[in-house]
Amino acid sequence: MQQQIQAEWWYRLRRLELAGLRLPYQLIAPNHPLRVEHLRPAMGQDVFPVVNGVGVAISVRITAGAPITIGNYRLSWDAIPELSLPGEMKPLDCCARCSSDRVRRFCFELSSGHRTIELPNLQKEKIWAGGALKRDLWLQGCFSALLGAEQRFPSVVVSATLNIVDVMGNEYPYPLRLNVSPELVVSPSAGHLA
Repeated sequence: MQQQIQAEWWYRLRRLELAGLRLPYQLIAPNHPLRVEHLRPAMGQDVFPVVNGVGVAISVRITAGAPITIGNYRLSWDAIPELSLPGEMKPLDCCARCSSDRVRRFCFELSSGHRTIELPNLQKEKIWAGGALKRDLWLQGCFSALLGAEQRFPSVVVSATLNIVDVMGNEYPYPLRLNVSPELVVSPSAGHLA
């Protein structure tokens, strides 16, 4: 049986490890009350250029280790704190062109054309009818958002934290390594973020 690692303890231990503290054992990903698996990017990369900005589409599978009702999701950028300020990230709205009364679709406007995400949008769908996710049940979806037009990243892989918030307001942080489109990476000669 795998040891239960709570998200908040994992986050604290990870911060200590990053500060230079050597842990006596390898730190495994948190699995209580949820386990979050980062899936293959729905759009080729997790972070990519869109018309008038930057798109974020992070595909995940969330499995409950204990009963929980998810109320919200929040993404924070570990290496780029200025991207985590309130108001910088806007959840993707339902696409008026592709949606109907019965089916809601979420799309990005890329320079190469209009692209629909096939997975449910986590921020809009939450969990079916707002019900509790029971132990060992899972949901699969995509955290989809838009960033401002001037955002640039230090490398093609960046660290981020997906914070899952339950209906009582408790936050559970889960680490992610996001793939960034090479077009959005700041050149080494620039020396700073745009």
